[in-house]
Formats: sequence, structure tokens, C-alpha cells
Amino acid sequence: EDLQKSLIMPEPCPFLSRNLPPCSIIRPTKTKGVAMGALKFLTDMGLFIGQSPAFFALMKRLAQAADAAQREG
Repeated sequence: EDLQKSLIMPEPCPFLSRNLPPCSIIRPTKTKGVAMGALKFLTDMGLFIGQSPAFFALMKRLAQAADAAQREG
């Protein structure tokens, strides 16, 4: 099939290097606050039960930095 942006199901395609096997790429449609959203989701799911307040402070700083990052060039 032709590679089209509007397909509902992802298609295998070359990624990074043609020496690697084809893979399907799913790109997010939302880009603002995604890292904080992921952190909240994983926390709400109980993934981080028992972690210290320092852990959550670090994770929050990392997520905020990721959300603020911009592509260079």
C-alpha cells in the first residue's frame, strides 16, 4: 500500500535505518502536556506506589522539561 498520513491502522515502514526491520510508527496528535499527562496516568495506575516524594518531584521536573522541549534547527 502507499504510505498515507490519514490511514487508521499504521503500516510497517523503514524507520531510522533500512538495516532494521520495518516497524509501525504511531505519532501523537496532541503534543502539549503529554509528558505530564503520561506521568499522571502512570501514577494513577499505581505504577509508582511506594515511591518517595523526592522521586515524584524529580519525575515532575523531568516531565515539565520534556513538555517544554523544542526541536532544534
